[in-house]
Amino acid sequence: MKSVGNIQKITAAMKMVAASRLKGAQMKMEKSRGLVQPLLRLLGDVPGASSGETMIIPVSSDKGLCGGINSTVVKFSKVVSSSSEGEPSMTIVGEKARGQLSKTYSSHLRNVILDVTKIPLTFATASMVTDIILGKGASKSQVIYNRFQSVISFKPTVATVLSVEGYENAADKGMNKFDEYELEGPGRSELLLDLAEFKLACLLAIDDEATG
Repeated sequence: MKSVGNIQKITAAMKMVAASRLKGAQMKMEKSRGLVQPLLRLLGDVPGASSGETMIIPVSSDKGLCGGINSTVVKFSKVVSSSSEGEPSMTIVGEKARGQLSKTYSSHLRNVILDVTKIPLTFATASMVTDIILGKGASKSQVIYNRFQSVISFKPTVATVLSVEGYENAADKGMNKFDEYELEGPGRSELLLDLAEFKLACLLAIDDEATG
């Protein structure tokens, strides 16, 4: 009985630590969403935009026991890959997705980025990951991740980032609100390039996986 009581005390302490970490991760995640929302309103999200190579980016955790959450990312990645135009490529973020996707999609795999979620994610880290992804030159990137809704609920989400040419075509067709603004400084293409890079970094910096 004494050993059972000790186990109960340890379990209660672990619950307190987990609740504290979850609260901190949730607050950081909710604040980081403020980065990407204005970009979505400006550039829109056009998953069906025609393009050349599509880079699929499943984002999972590196550790933890939330198998169902990571499996959902893997399932959506397979669906997006099968419905993509042409030959899709893939950059996997996180150990959990790597274990389930790397063999099946070995011919599509361009990069595997690990240990990003083992420590608190910063925008600098997200920017470095963005540079690696964009270095492959895909004309469209689709980030697949779980959007945190509550402790027991995550919503699978696919966010699309286009190339400069893709955003210019979307603006010409009125598919985003970019041309509604007056611009000063760099030219249209240069500004769209900066915004596309910033949007991808912001999506990776949301860090919903940390709440898993």
